[in-house]
Amino acid sequence: AGSSEKNARKISDEVKAMLKAGRLNVTCIEGKNIKRPDMNEVATKLDAYLQLKLGAHRGAPIKKTNVQKRSSQNPNFKREKVYFDLVDPEEFCVYDDIQLTVEIWDDNAWNDDLMGTVSFSVLRFFGLHEPEAQWFPVRRPDGEESEGSIYLEFAFEPARPGLAVIHLYEGRNLTRLGEEDITVELNPFVSGAMGEVGTDVTSSTEPVQSGGSNPYFGDSEVLLWVDQENWVNDVHLQVWNADLGRNEVLGEVHFPLLKYMQILEADAEEEEFELVASAKQIQKLQGTDGVDEGAVFRVGEIVLKVTFLPAGVLSVHIKEGNNIRAPDDRDRMDPYLRFNVEGQAAQIQQMSRVDKDGGTNPTWNQTIDILIVDSFLMEVELWIHELVGSELLLGKVDVSLLQVFKRGIVDTWITAKEDLGHGNLKSVGDIHLVMEFNGPPTIAFPQHRTGVDTFDDSKRVNRKKADEEKELEEAAAAQALEAAQIAPKREEDPNEVPLKRDTTWTEEEIKAAFDFIDLDHNQFIGAAELRHCLVCMGELITDEEVDMMISIVDDDGDGQVSFEEFYELITDPDPARQDFRTRRPKGGPGDKNKNLTADAFQRQKENSLREQKKVAILAFLEENEIDELKLHRAVDTLRNMADAGVGVGPDSSIRFETFCKIFEVEPTGEYVELFRLFADPDNEGVQETDAKLILLGFSNFLELKTESRVAIIFDLFDEDKSGFLSEGELLNVLMANHMQSLNMVKNKARTIMKFTDKDGSGTLSMSEFMLVAAKFPNVLFPALRNNDQIVVKAD
Repeated sequence: AGSSEKNARKISDEVKAMLKAGRLNVTCIEGKNIKRPDMNEVATKLDAYLQLKLGAHRGAPIKKTNVQKRSSQNPNFKREKVYFDLVDPEEFCVYDDIQLTVEIWDDNAWNDDLMGTVSFSVLRFFGLHEPEAQWFPVRRPDGEESEGSIYLEFAFEPARPGLAVIHLYEGRNLTRLGEEDITVELNPFVSGAMGEVGTDVTSSTEPVQSGGSNPYFGDSEVLLWVDQENWVNDVHLQVWNADLGRNEVLGEVHFPLLKYMQILEADAEEEEFELVASAKQIQKLQGTDGVDEGAVFRVGEIVLKVTFLPAGVLSVHIKEGNNIRAPDDRDRMDPYLRFNVEGQAAQIQQMSRVDKDGGTNPTWNQTIDILIVDSFLMEVELWIHELVGSELLLGKVDVSLLQVFKRGIVDTWITAKEDLGHGNLKSVGDIHLVMEFNGPPTIAFPQHRTGVDTFDDSKRVNRKKADEEKELEEAAAAQALEAAQIAPKREEDPNEVPLKRDTTWTEEEIKAAFDFIDLDHNQFIGAAELRHCLVCMGELITDEEVDMMISIVDDDGDGQVSFEEFYELITDPDPARQDFRTRRPKGGPGDKNKNLTADAFQRQKENSLREQKKVAILAFLEENEIDELKLHRAVDTLRNMADAGVGVGPDSSIRFETFCKIFEVEPTGEYVELFRLFADPDNEGVQETDAKLILLGFSNFLELKTESRVAIIFDLFDEDKSGFLSEGELLNVLMANHMQSLNMVKNKARTIMKFTDKDGSGTLSMSEFMLVAAKFPNVLFPALRNNDQIVVKAD
């Protein structure tokens, strides 16, 4: 039996896509040729009513219409409406369908007689945009066909969570129940609730002092939170009089909210609602002369407008924690998280599961969904579950949701901190979250907030498209790196004929040719030197063509050609082939092929890292509109924080949170990844890096004059303001500009010092540095010459 019931409850994906929470309205119109089984052709008297049951499951709801006394065989049900609220539509689904069973009964004093029945699927009505009426044939109680039928009309009102905003404009003709003097002073205000007052979410306005019988509420608002369940209740508004010592109800109005969920905010209109006395008010008058039981007392009108702001869904994937620390430094503990999101009408709290014995590095791997309308901050609390005694709060952190609204997906680490008092905070652990937001089309979040940036789905869609393109680029880069790594193995493939070097020129002759082109003898051939030689040979060539020639041979991407790269080109039997980069011929200068292969692999690794940095930097600069002015402001912020000894180490080392403060950005997972690329991409445990390297690296992607670029370099690295840079500081400059490791720029630094430091002081003055910029432009600023289209123009 259990297995059978389980199979009956299985729902296909196709049906799940059709199911919606909402209200199914059934309008009962009329019947035709309805008869009791014992009824002859002459008899016509019936007391007909309908009984409707939605679903075939245990406990399926049943609704009855009013009895139509002395109706004929064609009873008129007077368009009576019955409705079914489907909070969880899957609950009504049996054997992949939702059935409505309608029975027609004849009301009798002793036993009612069943005259006919019909059952049919209502799934097709879930997608209705307009009401639809239809005749349904009725079978007799014994299952046989009959001539009878019933005419029903269906409409479906979808329900969705969100925020109901009741804009209040004015009251009209307000009076106290039983008060004959309408000139009595009134101080009206309005309260609202989803359902009866005191049973659900409530909100109220400020009293209008001396507002009288026709108060103007000044577009005051009552905000009501609507969740997945309370939408079944009516909106309940009450107009009160604020009086010293006590408040009294003047009148009230109830109305369903569902129809407003389908109206766009811009299309909402003002309406006038009639106010009636409340049940308590009437009870006070019961027994008074002239007051009948069940009487309705009208006490005025209220003019308002209802707008509904649909919620979006914030999905928080709680992945893991790192370095969680309790006050007593225990290793065994059961951590969990609480998520608090506060809006103007509701406070929502969600909890993660407890990771039993999760210790200092818990793993949750759990996703929770949070409804969002007007919230833009989320408080995350880190707790320890205690078997005995109170739960222990370790720390908390506020997370801005604005980047999630903007980007759609944010992968980030956040740091929970304990408040030690007097503004002192202590880190108690890091938490890895992936947050994804999905909202209704064209609606910007957060809603109903003034002075806060908002972002609609068009930006989120574009962001996701960009992320997809980034993934494709990273996949292509990974494939290129893999090809570079397997290149030596391909040479050893027994089924492939290995390439052999062209021996037309000896190594000495090739070196002589290289030295001839290397006009400044810095052991590199730059674009200017190659252009000079070609022009002398009578070749008319553009800068773009020279750069392309350099890039074909330039393995490490520094904008220059080393002797090893030059040698590879000259001795290759066919350098024009497509796999020139991946299939290297055997042998090399000095027969150092094995060393060259290791160098090539290291260069490929460095190039891959540099490309990752480029993509991340460009995305950061574009999203935050970083220009020269903002870069200088970041430099000033770094200097001020360093002077105050806050967030900056003596060697300009910073952590990620300081990085965000310097550039005034919200922390996101992508920015964490960018920071990690500067810190140590191979070691996630390294959480600090030199801020100067980041700032100078960013400057390479802004269109700055050489003088401005050199000034930034001296501003950052000439910390004692002596007007000189040491060789060690020059190394840092080259590392930042080339986005490469120390080993990859050592030779460049030595070459620069050799040809520029004429006095042998081991330092470079600003004038000497300007000479370097003119003489070795590719060595100092390769990013500008590597790919002109990646430069971000500064305003």
